[in-house]
Amino acid sequence: KEVLLEGFMFPLEQSDRQGRFLLGPYPPSCPFHYHTPPELVVDVEASKPLAFSWDAVALKGTLTLLSADPNGAFYLLKNAEAVK
Repeated sequence: KEVLLEGFMFPLEQSDRQGRFLLGPYPPSCPFHYHTPPELVVDVEASKPLAFSWDAVALKGTLTLLSADPNGAFYLLKNAEAVK
């Protein structure tokens, strides 16, 4: 299903541009929300790498449900693009 999501980028690589990253409800620098549960995290695969930002980002893409792995994210946003 095509959706619009807002959240904060959790980079998986050290790079100015991110092709795959996690999206969460809190900034990665927030000391009060260090451990975010997997049901609040979305694994993101961008259609083309996006510039990393410490600010909240809005993304649109196709949301799919992943297998119920308790050690991983429950959701995947494919072909994600930034929305201005």
